[in-house]
Formats: sequence, structure tokens, C-alpha cells
Amino acid sequence: MQKKRRQPDPRVVRTRNMLKCALLELIGEKGYDSIRVQDIARRATLNRATFYLHYRVSG
Repeated sequence: MQKKRRQPDPRVVRTRNMLKCALLELIGEKGYDSIRVQDIARRATLNRATFYLHYRVSG
């Protein structure tokens, strides 16, 4: 029996897209090395905790 693939939650898709767009904008403005998670969250108008719910940070 095959499992059905579930459609991704539109809220998750929208949130990840907002974070990705924010990152790309900031890279163009500040360069990659000077960007903080808080900068990305603020630009995406999301809470920093939301970033951590969607992405693992190494460092």
C-alpha cells in the first residue's frame, strides 16, 4: 500500500517564502556574513522563534 503525499500547508510555504525573500534582500544590501537571524525575521515581519521553527541553525 502506498502512502498518499500530503500537500504542504500553505502557511508553511508562505512563511518559508517570506524568510527566503528577506534573506535574499539582505544579502544584496549587507552581504551574507553580516546578517543575523533577527535581521531576517524583522525583514520578513515574523518572530525570530518562527525562523527557528522552520530552520536549523548551526554555529
